[in-house]
Parts: sequence; C-alpha cells; structure tokens
Amino acid sequence: MVAQTIPQNGLTDEQVRLIDEQAAGFRQLQQLQSAHNLNNSIKEHLFPWLVYMHYQNLMDCLPFIADGSLRDRKGLPIKEGREADVYSGVLILANGTTLIDRLQLDGVVEDKIIGAFTPLSSRRDFMDYIKRKQEDSSDGAYVVDSHRERMVYVSEFNSRIPINIFDYVPEDFFYHEGGLPEETNIGLKTKVAIRLPLRYDNVDTYQIKRSAYTSLGFGKVTHFNRQGLAEEFFFKYEPESEGPFVVPEQSIVGMYKAYERKGIDNVLCCVEERRIDPRKEYAASVFVPSQKPHVPLELIRQ
Repeated sequence: MVAQTIPQNGLTDEQVRLIDEQAAGFRQLQQLQSAHNLNNSIKEHLFPWLVYMHYQNLMDCLPFIADGSLRDRKGLPIKEGREADVYSGVLILANGTTLIDRLQLDGVVEDKIIGAFTPLSSRRDFMDYIKRKQEDSSDGAYVVDSHRERMVYVSEFNSRIPINIFDYVPEDFFYHEGGLPEETNIGLKTKVAIRLPLRYDNVDTYQIKRSAYTSLGFGKVTHFNRQGLAEEFFFKYEPESEGPFVVPEQSIVGMYKAYERKGIDNVLCCVEERRIDPRKEYAASVFVPSQKPHVPLELIRQ
C-alpha cells in the first residue's frame, strides 16, 4: 500500500514547496534591503560629521587668525596650497564588511595587522575615536564598515591606482581662482581619496584636507564617489558679504558645493552652491545605530 500525503488547506505538496520558496525569497530580499538601509544610515552622516569636526578646528584656531588669514606656528600667513600645521587632517574610506580585506590584498593598505574595530553609535564616538588617534600622532586613515556600523584605523597605505585624478575634480578644486598643481605636489591622502572609489564598487571617501584653500588658509572637507567629487565644504573670509557668518567678528562664512556629471560630455559640474552654518545645517546629524539584524556576510557577498 502506497502512503499518500494529505494536502494542507487544499494545497498539494508541490504548491506548499513553491510557497515556502517564495517566502524564503522575500526574506532574503528584506535582508538585502536591510543591508542597503544600514549602509545608507551611517554613510549619510560621515560628511556632516567631518564638517562639524572641521568647525571645531576653526574654533580652536581662532587665536591664530588675523586680518582674514590663518597663521602658522611662526606667525606667518598660510598661503593657498600650503599645508596648515595647526590642525590635523582626516581621511575616511567608507563601505562594506570586506573593504579592509580587499585593500590589504591589493596592497593599498600596507598594515600587516589591523587593530580592533570600534563601534559607531554617535557623532561623539566618531570624533572621540579620531581625536584619540590624533593625540597618538597617528597620521593614517580610517576604514568605516557601514554594514556593521564600526570603524578601524590603518597607519600605512598608498595610492597604487593608475587614474588621472584631474578628470574627477573641478578646475578650482586645488586653488580657489583655478589652476592645477603638479601631481607630485598632491598629497597621498588626496590621491587615495580621489582614486579609491574609482577602483572599488560602493566605496566613498571623505577627507578633511590640510592644504590651504582660499586666502583664509584653511583646508576643505571633501566627499568623493565613483563620479569624482560629490560635495565639498570650506571656510572663506568674506568681509563684503552679508553672511550668514560662521564667525561674524572675523567675517568667516562656510561654503557648501555639490557636484554632478552633466551633458553629452559627462562633465563634472557644480549643481549647488550656498553659504551654510554647520551648527545649524548639521545639528541633527548625530546618528542612532540601526536596531535591524545585520545581514550575514555570505548574503552580502552574493
């Protein structure tokens, strides 16, 4: 006598199997969507966090600003293009649970041993971790794992990526009035910031530059993705401006610019330019880590 399976709710075994497969597919789709949401939830805060950190640099350096110009340790104006020695620069390489492994494998990150990751739960955690490393005289970079909401410091890296960086920045990127420097005069961190998103998928880089921009003598904050420069922020001395001012008594404004590729020639163009006060613009960017379950690595890698 052959055993027969009684249909459940009028469904055959084959119909039940198909429904189970469909449900599993929906669960996998939700997991992948959660990964995407986690990725965006932290990445969207990295640029505001660096702008806010750079605002703190400005506040710390106010005693060294005179006549609309930041002064070096000898009391001399820091001319455009020179490195400011009164605050530290920062480079963030962001995205992916496997990014640090890929960077090591390709020789971009030269550290043989990577330290422990630190969790990112707020802007304060982010800034405190970087400041601790800066106090140790660390001058490397930071890799952010946006899926797991954590970051780690790397001390040695290089820019072994053969790409013409001038195709990915506007003409006034290095000097406010325009002009391009010799590539040998461009810092290693800036080269890495521009080139890395072009080689690795879904990677963005963020930087506080020390190279002076405008006559004020402060560097800028940048965000690069696969198209090149995506957005930037810098301080500027504008005594004839009506503001809004970041430091009214010094006639210092904050300039925000966003970029997109346009036209048949796919040229990188400025699509937004405005004065902002980081204290008001990014006041809400404090970040609360997601409570959603993390996606297994094997799912992310598929």
